[in-house]
Amino acid sequence: MLKVDLGCGPNPLNGFVGVDRFPFENVDVVADINCALPFDDDTVDLLYASHSLEHVEDIMATMREVYRVCKHGAQVCIIAPYNEQKLNVANPYHLNVFNEHTPRFWTHHNISSIKVDEYKHPHAKNWGLSYSDHSEPGLDIRLVNMEFFYFPEYINLSANEQRRARHGLFDVCDQIMYNLVVWKKQTDPDDIDFNSMVSKFIPFEPEYITKRKLEERMHLIRMKDEELADIKQEKSELERKIKSMDVLLCHYQAKFISVSDSLSEMEKDNESLRNKLSSIDVVRSKLLNLESELSRELSCYDQVVVHDGVNNVNYKDSYNKIVSDIYNQLICYHSTRYFSLKSMLSRDILWDLIDPEFNELKKYTEKHFKRKFSSHFTLSKILNDIPYHEYEISYRVASLKGICLAIRPFINADRGVVGVELVSASNDVLAHETVYLKDISSHVATKFTMTNGPLLNLESGWKLRVFVRDVDVPVSIFELKNYNIFRSRINHSPFTFIEE
Repeated sequence: MLKVDLGCGPNPLNGFVGVDRFPFENVDVVADINCALPFDDDTVDLLYASHSLEHVEDIMATMREVYRVCKHGAQVCIIAPYNEQKLNVANPYHLNVFNEHTPRFWTHHNISSIKVDEYKHPHAKNWGLSYSDHSEPGLDIRLVNMEFFYFPEYINLSANEQRRARHGLFDVCDQIMYNLVVWKKQTDPDDIDFNSMVSKFIPFEPEYITKRKLEERMHLIRMKDEELADIKQEKSELERKIKSMDVLLCHYQAKFISVSDSLSEMEKDNESLRNKLSSIDVVRSKLLNLESELSRELSCYDQVVVHDGVNNVNYKDSYNKIVSDIYNQLICYHSTRYFSLKSMLSRDILWDLIDPEFNELKKYTEKHFKRKFSSHFTLSKILNDIPYHEYEISYRVASLKGICLAIRPFINADRGVVGVELVSASNDVLAHETVYLKDISSHVATKFTMTNGPLLNLESGWKLRVFVRDVDVPVSIFELKNYNIFRSRINHSPFTFIEE
């Protein structure tokens, strides 16, 4: 097996025939690589050139010589300075450009083994460009692997970030390595043989490249260790702040517990008031006072947190949990049989107080879902506790472009999404749309647009599902509860506007 180190300098690789124009002690063949290479046709199995080809006078002539002396299927490994670097551009001894496009001119093969994003260019979509001179190039050397070697400040970036930096900046990479295959077979229109060879291809890598990769990995490990140390320090600082606020937190927890106890007392009162419908106004007054007190406590808590400049995730989570627990108790109260009975026998006062911003939803809901005497406008159960909240729609929709809902996060939030899923009568998912919770306002309707175009011919029995993901505050939606006195059943209908 003949292996050639082309332009080897004084230190050719072990096991390789060293070729250089200067008669260094370890050079095996003294030859000018600007001229014909001193090897017979189809004799070389592996040709390696490290930091030598950028100095040749006619790169295409030299590559034709490489093609001539190599066997069909021989591997060619080239390492060269990456051109988009100020030192390389200024070097008067560098006569040729080496970057991600250079090997495109050594083949007419239109498909490359590397990702298109590495070489994408508006003026040359196909890979092979060897015929762009409108003459016979006299070679077909196909790229199989390409690697870039980055300066330290770019090593820890992701592959996409490195690519963007390389395409737009200087001094990102210092060198590039190509692993190529010499292809001399002409009758292979489907590339079956070439693809088979690529699947078994093992890229050659010199020892100093392997060593550099190892050093880069060690550098990344050290950087991760430093980041971990910084994170630990930040954690200690946060823990210190948490401890300093324990007293304040306990104070407000006690107030929330007091509110919770008041809710428990109210639930006990419900038992004695179940058969005393004449006392409904008393219960309603207690509930309104309780909700008002809760609102004042939350407002006071927010002001203290803002005043003290605290921005701590663990502290916020504790706060949100307490709020969520109390909010759940309010929803549970609304779900009791007593509250349902009270609602059936009382007028829906909230429906008349709906803000004008929701008039479009109000008109549509009144037309399709609201019953005169048994429907009440209210909040749904908390979406955080369930996979989704589902409404079955009992009429056909010819073309659905979007859906508007009234979404109510209990407090402001900066993470998570709210979404809708449309399901056919046969339980096929037709659309799945989401909106960031931070972009949702309680004072206007939230619209979900069908990004893939309108849904056509939704037959009666299709379903609207509403869900939340990755949220840390209670979230509900406004809906209608339709009470059936004789069957003791509650049906839920959406408060919505469907754009057709």
